[in-house]
Amino acid sequence: MRVLAIVNTEYHLLLLINEVMKNPDCTFEIYLSKKGHSKRLCLDFNFDDFPNASFRNLESKVDLNGKLSKTQKSFLDKINSTVYSEFIFFQQQDPFIQALLRCIELLRPENRPVVSLYQDGLKPYNKMKGYSLGMVKYDLRVDKWLRRNGFRGYRLFEFMNSKRYGYNRIIDHLYLTFPKAYDNWNEKIIKTIEFIEHDTFKRALEKLFGWKSSLLPVKSNVLMYLSQPIRSDSQAEVNFLRSLVASTRKRIILKLHPLTSDEQIQNFMTVSDDIEIIKSQIPAEIFLMNLSHSVALSLNSTSFFYDSPGVKCVYLSNIFRDRIKRLRRYKFNSSPSEHILMAKDKNEIISLINSHS
Repeated sequence: MRVLAIVNTEYHLLLLINEVMKNPDCTFEIYLSKKGHSKRLCLDFNFDDFPNASFRNLESKVDLNGKLSKTQKSFLDKINSTVYSEFIFFQQQDPFIQALLRCIELLRPENRPVVSLYQDGLKPYNKMKGYSLGMVKYDLRVDKWLRRNGFRGYRLFEFMNSKRYGYNRIIDHLYLTFPKAYDNWNEKIIKTIEFIEHDTFKRALEKLFGWKSSLLPVKSNVLMYLSQPIRSDSQAEVNFLRSLVASTRKRIILKLHPLTSDEQIQNFMTVSDDIEIIKSQIPAEIFLMNLSHSVALSLNSTSFFYDSPGVKCVYLSNIFRDRIKRLRRYKFNSSPSEHILMAKDKNEIISLINSHS
């Protein structure tokens, strides 16, 4: 089997490496999506342990007011000249992906790969309460861009459903870590993401991402907070963490999201005098894998989707729903998995922290 895959973030690469290791008899052609000066996928990766996979960079950023570059056109032409058994992607709203899917639609049935959408964060489990004006404007721009570049635009009902997960009719399979938590509204074939043995996966990821033990100064009895790049006044999070430190007398290790703004970082530094702030492109999953007897908190980080045996994971989104506008747009009130606690209030978190001390 020959598999084509495009990854956009370190989390996507982590999930795909799991598939590469599970399927040694398959040949994977993996493209790391680059978008101009983005901070994503910029590490010096070590791919030595994956002989059944090739890795290349792909500049996938498009100008919605212009046309595809020559390099991008050449990449799309490969779809017509190369037979793949499967195409794996993660971001269904990406304009370049939209163009690629339309190329696949035009292939003869016998040459068409199975199209698999792999989980991208909380999107499969979030139900948006409305179709925002910003989303409408964006979809209209993408529609116009597709037509300008010779592809079909959105179909009527496709346009109406574009905010829903897995809406594109050409998608054959959805790969999810928590299938039971997903509302299969258009009856797609659902596949469960099964991870390989923990220690084997941990070692592979540490080598791939260049992990060093010194990145995590304390590894046991830790309270870790994972930041999220949500546009909001981070002061609400800072005040909450201050009160948590005062109530538990715990030292907090803060793992920053790669897209955390400098202003947010400055705010987080005021939580306490001895707060440990980790600014690393290495996925938070690897930090969590190296903890024991610890508690990790986040608004709704996807890093919690991997069940690290030494950590109890807690989502705070319900606590902050009234203070962060973006959270109010989502219908995400319950945890997608038993290993993630959806906290109701600070006292529930304090009780959990004390039980793990």
